[in-house]
Order: sequence, then structure tokens, then C-alpha cells
Amino acid sequence: MRHATDVAEAAARDIHHGRYKWAYRIGALGLGFVAPLAIGIYTFTVGVTFPAIIGAGVFAIIGFFIHEYAFVMAPQRIPNS
Repeated sequence: MRHATDVAEAAARDIHHGRYKWAYRIGALGLGFVAPLAIGIYTFTVGVTFPAIIGAGVFAIIGFFIHEYAFVMAPQRIPNS
């Protein structure tokens, strides 16, 4: 067991492979990590543009919100007893 409790293990499984997998993959990884990284690399190579930096920040905030939503809601669906 990789987590402290069986409930935590089931919640992690639900986030990575279950009901919240698309929120995790598209929201947290795609919008929260890959999109800001790609925008950052683009602005570094082409030149820093203020709207691109704002866009990267917005994508990061949206991705963080989606990640936190999945992180909070996944354990709520699992009965503790």
C-alpha cells in the first residue's frame, strides 16, 4: 500500500484512473503545467509579451483550481465506514 489508509489509496486511484482522471489529465497536467510551460518557452524564445504571460498565469490558476477540485471531491465519494 502506497498511502496511509485504504481510503486515500482509493481516492488516488479515483483521481488517476477513475472518475476524475480527465480533470487531472486535462486540467491539472494540461492547463496547469503543460500550457504555461509551453507559453513560457515560447515567450523566452520569441520575446516576452505581456498578454502571453497573463495567459500562462490564467491557465495555471485554472489548472490549479481543477486539480484542487479533484483532490477534494475524490475522497468525498468514498465511504469511510
